Amino acid sequence: MDFVSQTLIGFDRVKSILEELGIKLTQNSDGKVYPMSREAKSVVEILLYEALNLKVEILYNQDVKNISKDRDFIIQTSSNSFKTSKLIIASGSSVYPQLGASNIGLDIASSFKHNIIPTSPSLVQLTTPNPIKSLSGYRQKAKVKLISNGTTIQEVSGDVLFTNYGISGLAILDISYLVAKGLNNYEYIELSINLLEDLKTLSINKSSNKPSKLWLSGFINQKLAQIILSQNSLLDKKEKDINTKDIKKIIYSLKNFRLEIDGTRGEKGAEVMAGGIDTRELNYNMSSKLVDNLYFIGEVVDVVGDRGGYNLHWAWSSALRLVDI
Repeated sequence: MDFVSQTLIGFDRVKSILEELGIKLTQNSDGKVYPMSREAKSVVEILLYEALNLKVEILYNQDVKNISKDRDFIIQTSSNSFKTSKLIIASGSSVYPQLGASNIGLDIASSFKHNIIPTSPSLVQLTTPNPIKSLSGYRQKAKVKLISNGTTIQEVSGDVLFTNYGISGLAILDISYLVAKGLNNYEYIELSINLLEDLKTLSINKSSNKPSKLWLSGFINQKLAQIILSQNSLLDKKEKDINTKDIKKIIYSLKNFRLEIDGTRGEKGAEVMAGGIDTRELNYNMSSKLVDNLYFIGEVVDVVGDRGGYNLHWAWSSALRLVDI
């Protein structure tokens, strides 16, 4: 059994603990779980309240400068020095640096000779070398194929959002981990997007002089109609001049809308970071195999999941493994 399977705590137990604290959960039809408030701030405030209620001492503005170990761990900060017999690193990753996030947890792990799996942004927007800026703001439910070096490696369904840098939306976040991984391996990445999965045909009025763009705008978004017709050299045609072959081209283009992907929006746009401390060097109670009484939990460890609570569930589960230390 792999490391994650061994360390994950059952959802029912996590849910029970959170709801005892007053954090009510709700489950979407796709099985993904969110706080009922749909507000991260409320979750943070409840957890902070409970921590202070348990007399947990929280020290602010204490930038860690160095950690060493003799018999105990010695933590040097910007203004203090602390000793502790046990040390838990729960520092997250460098995602959202605008909120103060950093790689300090990985730096600490490296200082104790832990192997670090290279990090890459996950649950993140994607960039393209030739963004279709005229489509910026266009959102559509779609089926997305992730193609790496000519081979389809993942298919997801959900909304996509075209932007002035590339593409976003829930479906894009769902595939972004494998995209980032492929790009790190210098693979050629492109997306094939089925923008109108249920579309079978398009009707034509053979007596109409309506411009082709106006005609197609009766079926699809006007911005998209312009792009599709331009791609197929049909923009100058009238409705009456559109033939069966033209319709097949249009439908094919709508069901196989291609975008080359050359990057992600990085840690500033990502929700989580893949990579981190090598799980092969951790015990199932999250303790280090290299250093006694050193523990790592949450995103700082090389574990990443889909959106919809999976990464938070990992954070809860890995923390609960520390209950008996």
